[in-house]
Amino acid sequence: KAEAAKTAVITTISNIIRTAPELQDMFADAEHGLKIYVPESVADLYMSGLVMHNCLSTFAERIVNKETLVFFIRRAEEPDKDYVAFEYYNGTVKQIYEAYNNEVSDCNVIQFADRFVGRLNEINIMKRIAA
Repeated sequence: KAEAAKTAVITTISNIIRTAPELQDMFADAEHGLKIYVPESVADLYMSGLVMHNCLSTFAERIVNKETLVFFIRRAEEPDKDYVAFEYYNGTVKQIYEAYNNEVSDCNVIQFADRFVGRLNEINIMKRIAA
């Protein structure tokens, strides 16, 4: 029951973000071969944590409490496979990692995440999800 309640909140947050008109190009455009994926459930976080060998499942509670958000960057040629995970916290990229918590060194990926975060800040996403 608790997981279902968390998933319901995460799904709502995901829907708000995924349907924001100001962000659509970041989900579909595959700029420089990259696109954003927004986790839609606790299971998304759990499975990505298993596949990427990191602690993504531990973020569910903080997302539900609207303290932080987690996003994935995927490659256009592998649209269903998480490539990079990053945490959005207090208007910044708090952490950004590849599988096994390897630091991201690709400037293209870092800049892409920063552009997305800039858009989140422009539309005041935390206020939108708080409503």
